[in-house]
Amino acid sequence: MNKLRFSLILATVHRVKETERFLHSLSQQDYQGGFELIIIDQNQDGCLDGMVEQYRQNFPILHLRQDQPLLARARNLGLTHVQGDLVGFPDDDCAYEPDTLSRAAGFLAEHPERDGVVGNVMDLEREEEAMLFYMPQPAAEITPKNAWVVGMTAAFFLRAERIQGCRFDETIGPGTPWGCGEDTDFFLRCMDGGASFYFDPAIVIRHPTPMRIYSLRQLVRREYQYGRGYGYLMGKRRFPAVTALWKALVEPFTYVPACVRHRRWKELALMPSLISGRLLGYLGYLALAKRPT
Repeated sequence: MNKLRFSLILATVHRVKETERFLHSLSQQDYQGGFELIIIDQNQDGCLDGMVEQYRQNFPILHLRQDQPLLARARNLGLTHVQGDLVGFPDDDCAYEPDTLSRAAGFLAEHPERDGVVGNVMDLEREEEAMLFYMPQPAAEITPKNAWVVGMTAAFFLRAERIQGCRFDETIGPGTPWGCGEDTDFFLRCMDGGASFYFDPAIVIRHPTPMRIYSLRQLVRREYQYGRGYGYLMGKRRFPAVTALWKALVEPFTYVPACVRHRRWKELALMPSLISGRLLGYLGYLALAKRPT
């Protein structure tokens, strides 16, 4: 059997040390010779040039540039240059475990019926979930329902042939007024086209826990922006008003018992930001949809 080859699309801006950490983690993979890195560099000062030349000695790197920082557009640019069998979208502040790629490739080699696998995003140093308002999930087939929970782009490993023609929506996500949702939207549209995905928590991606790197003010703004993207996507996916209101006003409170149990107190303080963001994001989509074209 031929070795599956990855094309990893890394969009980055304003992160040098973090990007170097990711490149170092690639140099430590036990799957050497099985991947290429496509960097979409949105910096204007050439701050990554020396680093890229250094790591080109370890693995193939295609270094592309984009003037306007926009995550979805950067990833779409990367998709036009994919040469591998599998596509990944690492964040510029994440890191892979030494066996991340070999585990993902092994899973997809053993399960040809699956068009992709999604790993688990863990804290950089601790054995706990990295993302806010996220609790451990069991291995399972990904459905349109749980895709909203486990569909984090940094953990995607998808068969390139199955996502041909599917692109990220450049009107949502980082760099737009709707601060997230481009990943879940992309994932769901692939599934709309018949793609079959699986969540395997044994495949681990490391990521900073926002609670440890941002101030409370930054976290409030972050959760509001993420909520806006989530709400906007609910509108785009034509959620009925009753469902959208439940997800905006009620669902966040279902996280409370787990937050208390795990003593994640700061997350409770972010509830108003999350709720208002989801509600205003959904209403924002409805308002835009009513505008004459």
